[in-house]
Amino acid sequence: MKKVLIFLLSFLFMASLSLDARTKLVSRSQKKKPAWITIPPQEKGLYYFVGISQNSATLDKAMRGAIEEALKQVLTVIGVFVGNKMQIDKQIEGDKTITKMLDEYKEVGKGKVSGHRIKEIYTEEYFDDEKKERFYDVYLLMKYSEAEIQKERDRIAREQAENRKTAQGYIDTAQKNVRELGLVWESYKNYCQAFALLADQPGSPVYNESLFGVKKVINGIKITEIARGKNIAVRVDVTMGEKDYPLGDLKLKAEIVRGTGTITASVFTDKTGEGKFSIAKLKFDEGIARVKIYPEEEQFLLPLENAYFSRSDMDNLKKTLEEKAFLLNLKSAEFGYSVSCVFIWDEKGRDKQVEDIISKELVNSGIKVVSIAGSLPAGITYGNFESDEFYQLLEKEGVQRAVLGEVGVIDQGQVYSLHSVKGSLRLKILDLKKREVMNTLEEGKAHTQLNFERAKSDVKEYLGKRMAPKITELLSL
Repeated sequence: MKKVLIFLLSFLFMASLSLDARTKLVSRSQKKKPAWITIPPQEKGLYYFVGISQNSATLDKAMRGAIEEALKQVLTVIGVFVGNKMQIDKQIEGDKTITKMLDEYKEVGKGKVSGHRIKEIYTEEYFDDEKKERFYDVYLLMKYSEAEIQKERDRIAREQAENRKTAQGYIDTAQKNVRELGLVWESYKNYCQAFALLADQPGSPVYNESLFGVKKVINGIKITEIARGKNIAVRVDVTMGEKDYPLGDLKLKAEIVRGTGTITASVFTDKTGEGKFSIAKLKFDEGIARVKIYPEEEQFLLPLENAYFSRSDMDNLKKTLEEKAFLLNLKSAEFGYSVSCVFIWDEKGRDKQVEDIISKELVNSGIKVVSIAGSLPAGITYGNFESDEFYQLLEKEGVQRAVLGEVGVIDQGQVYSLHSVKGSLRLKILDLKKREVMNTLEEGKAHTQLNFERAKSDVKEYLGKRMAPKITELLSL
């Protein structure tokens, strides 16, 4: 370990010498760098640690960085697991001896720290001519007696043994909560408590058992459909062994991933594991809408914020949660709106262009559209449709609402070599059950094109697309 430490210190020392020519050394706390920076002292019954912090914006920040680096080495020698900065911070806050070191540093002041724990500090101040900024390097020599290290090791060993005992109690409670009470979510929290308590004991049997419990709950989650349509209901269960348990109090999130519309953003499952979402203004994509329902990730990870995870364990946990997403496909034909039909006339008869535009919009919005391609009763037009024969024909086809329209395009002649037209579309929406007009709509548009036929087609397309959403909204009520 000493050889590795000496190599690391030498590397950092050489790196500090290779500064850019525009960077100037402004001041240093001693005439030259102390020898202990590259070769720590050796003294019977004592350990020496060198903390280094470079290129810090303030001297205070550099001091703290050097202390933290030295403390990390101390903790490692003592035997405390310090896999990442979170663990270092946790140990600094929780260990009174280390806290005392920091207090001594604050009391003595910058650049003059000496005494029982921190042996010596060497500082350098630099100025970057190009950036017009100052920065600081701090080298800190910390000593720790071998007797105190052993004392701390013994204390930690006792504390870890007690934590393993407490963690095992959490695991026993977790298993009881599932086996006897069916409380899966409470069980998960128990496993998390045990797991977080053993952050400095990765690999111990109790640590592995608690991690297995956390994974077992997440791996066992399954979401199934109960109801579909405007009101979606799903059930969340967790398979534990050969039995399924409902997962209550779980936060579920939902979003529409194909089509558009609004959906309840999130809900909590009840004690039966059921969660309900409501959809409004749903518009389908080629007759299909897809809803994604998934467990919120944060509620699973928040109880583990003080736990230690290897990178692979955390990545696998997040991936498993992502895979628990449930995709629900909704078809416009089965969405539950009333059955409709569309009739649009122009001067030549049925206008297929406008009928198709409106019909497609209705289908994409979940409204079933019946196409009546055969002959209508004689004399049926936009202005003359009140006949029993006409109503009976639509009722026979199961139609509940009918859209009747009249589109007209007037040639206004040429304007600067372009053909000018004026179009209009008038609509009536019929309730077949009551045999009455529910709503009337009208839209107009002027347009120019290279010739009359193209202008006429453009105006019809515009009017059809303009009117379709309004019709959809009325028929969706």
